[in-house]
Amino acid sequence: MRIYMQDMFLAGTETSATVLDWAMVEMMRNPKVMEKAQTELRRILKGKNRVTESDLKEVSYLKLVIKETLREHCVINGYGIPIKTKVIVNAWAINRDAEFWENAESFSPVRFINCGNNLEFIGQNFEYLPFGGGRRMCPGISFGLSNVELPLAQLIYHFNWKLPNGMNPEDVDVTETPGSSCSRKNNLCVIATSNDHGV
Repeated sequence: MRIYMQDMFLAGTETSATVLDWAMVEMMRNPKVMEKAQTELRRILKGKNRVTESDLKEVSYLKLVIKETLREHCVINGYGIPIKTKVIVNAWAINRDAEFWENAESFSPVRFINCGNNLEFIGQNFEYLPFGGGRRMCPGISFGLSNVELPLAQLIYHFNWKLPNGMNPEDVDVTETPGSSCSRKNNLCVIATSNDHGV
């Protein structure tokens, strides 16, 4: 039992850190998304010194940002699949299928408002499977989401972010490394300035 719990917490923290990284990258590449998420948090928190989990119950747009981040891409090369190979569902291709996603390649958190069928993480909507589905879906959905929502809210509530040296949003490097959680190859370099507790 201890090994299973250890696996769950280790897997949950590494993948959560990867999602946080991608969320920040996408908000730096889409400044209006960052501004909207910060405005919502700062309006709800009204100058509080810290963000708590109970505060996140009122937050809606940040949750859309996280959903959209989990829809984001990774590079999967075409390989022949030998017999008895473990096969992982290509969530990237599913999340990019133009039959189900309007402007599939753009980062647009509001798509989860406009999609009309209330897409959730629970594996019932097969066009959106960031945690898998069925009997083998990720058992740590709540843990993983908590590990993304609260830190991301803290980052964008307490700090204003900008790119260094006059860099443009479209210049942010999105090169990936191979792997199951699709980390970024290079670190995100940004400049943070304090927001004086959201005021």
